[in-house]
Amino acid sequence: MTPDRLALAAGLALTLAAGLLPAQVQTRGRLIGYTAPTTSPALTPPAVLRQTICTPLERVCATADIGIPAAPHAGGLAYDGTDKAFWYTQGTRLFQISLDGCERLCAAATERTLGGDTLTTGLAYSEARRTLYELESIPGVAAFHALSTVRCPPAPTGSCRFALPTDRHLAGAIAIDQRNGVVYYAASIFDPAAASPQNVILGAQLTSPCDIVCRFPVTSCGRVSLGAIRGMAYDDCDGTLYVTDGSQTTILRRGSLRPCDFTAVGCCDLGPTRAAWFGLDIEAIHADGVGRGCSDASCPRCTPTLSAVGDPVVGNAGFALAIEDGPAGGRAFLGFNVGGCVPQRFPFLCGPFYPNAQNVIFEPVGTLQGTMGQPCSGRALYRIPVPVDYALCGGALCFQGLIFCPSTGIPPGTALTNALQVVVDA
Repeated sequence: MTPDRLALAAGLALTLAAGLLPAQVQTRGRLIGYTAPTTSPALTPPAVLRQTICTPLERVCATADIGIPAAPHAGGLAYDGTDKAFWYTQGTRLFQISLDGCERLCAAATERTLGGDTLTTGLAYSEARRTLYELESIPGVAAFHALSTVRCPPAPTGSCRFALPTDRHLAGAIAIDQRNGVVYYAASIFDPAAASPQNVILGAQLTSPCDIVCRFPVTSCGRVSLGAIRGMAYDDCDGTLYVTDGSQTTILRRGSLRPCDFTAVGCCDLGPTRAAWFGLDIEAIHADGVGRGCSDASCPRCTPTLSAVGDPVVGNAGFALAIEDGPAGGRAFLGFNVGGCVPQRFPFLCGPFYPNAQNVIFEPVGTLQGTMGQPCSGRALYRIPVPVDYALCGGALCFQGLIFCPSTGIPPGTALTNALQVVVDA
């Protein structure tokens, strides 16, 4: 079967999964953010941390390359499910860092067009558009920039500027509602001598990002006053906006198609220790490996692996599954089913088979290509683009590779990859 037909078959299964399993998959409140100390001397080094809302934070990567934000309103982070990476800035420099291994994938200067002491103050990302959005600000004015990330450095594709509520306000954060095509900006007074930060969220259509169409205040987190807003993240799957002043995060739920119709539904005061968030986003649910590959006695002694390329997020046309370290020349099939991975034993297989045998779908995916003289160098890549369909949110699939080894025996030897549990996210 061609990759296009495989993508279609997987897409149909994804659609079915979304209808059957959303209640079984916990996907909400997975935040990832750029943190740095707010006092001098710095007691905590800058880092990228993750948090399932209001649970203890976990370190993802150090940020020695980029350092401390250039100002209290500067800095930002955007999660990139296409490359399973994140973009972040301290205000003047931009890095893309892989989530696995914390390796630098791209480095560039940020877009800054307002002159003077302008700084980049927020980032957001769209997998469907392969676009990074940058926000910059000086007192009273902000600028919005769109950049294509198909190549490094990102290439500007459009920009505009807009006025803030007063000449004391700075724009400190940006978030994108891709599902409804809305961009949100946070504007605050960052002067510690001010009586109030006067926090305002501004909304605009993504097609006209500098024409503000609505606004609403965010003044508190529960019963506690909220400081100037340093980070925002929007969850397209459930219409939730996370707004943080660096230590407290207020949670707002969108109530209708009106872009600024939000109601506060929660507050978390568990933030970074001796530090603050300077940028926030939603981290995708990553494909989760289950079990271990194997091969039987009629095959080369290989341990084939199945891994994901990118994250299964809505609109990620580059999502793919890769078989590696398999028997070169073997004929590979991809088995998958709607639902979770469950181990099942069959006497003719070398190890557990995880897709549910009662509703498994097998698709032929070709011959594993390898290097001469290296019998376990077989590999193949299978693209499964995730469509722009938010009904897929929370849908789960289990994938596993089945390989018939290149032998003359009857029946031929077989090998299995590990399984992958995949949950569609946004």
